[in-house]
Amino acid sequence: GYTPAEFVGEDWKKFFPADQHQRIKEADNRRLAGETSRYEVDFLHKSGKRINMLVSGSPLFENERFNGSMAVFTDITERKQAEKKIRRQIDYLTALQDIDRTIASAFDMRLSLNALISKAISLLAVDAAAVLLINFSMNSLEFAAGQGFRTNAVKTASVKLGESYAGRAALEQRIVKIPNLKDEPGNL
Repeated sequence: GYTPAEFVGEDWKKFFPADQHQRIKEADNRRLAGETSRYEVDFLHKSGKRINMLVSGSPLFENERFNGSMAVFTDITERKQAEKKIRRQIDYLTALQDIDRTIASAFDMRLSLNALISKAISLLAVDAAAVLLINFSMNSLEFAAGQGFRTNAVKTASVKLGESYAGRAALEQRIVKIPNLKDEPGNL
């Protein structure tokens, strides 16, 4: 995003987030000592967006004296995003495998549900989760398992099908998205 003229004479720190400065200084010190360096660092695009870069640096010598250094920057943002996506998919598959193993080895449904909830909380990075099962004779959802709640109120919850978010999701057999739960107090 920068023109070459915008680089000349500028302090290098302007182009890198503060949390990256120490890593860059260490690599520079290795080059000053005559070593090559190869490391990943975040670069600040002119828009302020972070770009993942692979830096390959080498010292330059003239008559066996250090005369400067050269660094080649390669944009690896797409590769890093692909790696992150693959890591997430592996985590999901591992979690599914763990849940499958628990279900296959446990005769107690509560153990299976708790394993499912633990993995869901971890993978989705949420504070709490619960499973409500349909009681067809009462036409309602009843608590079966849960983790992470600050009170035990969810354990005594009974939600009529079609009422509140959980009841609507069960009745309509679809996901109900709530952008900000804080704006919706008292609903399950």
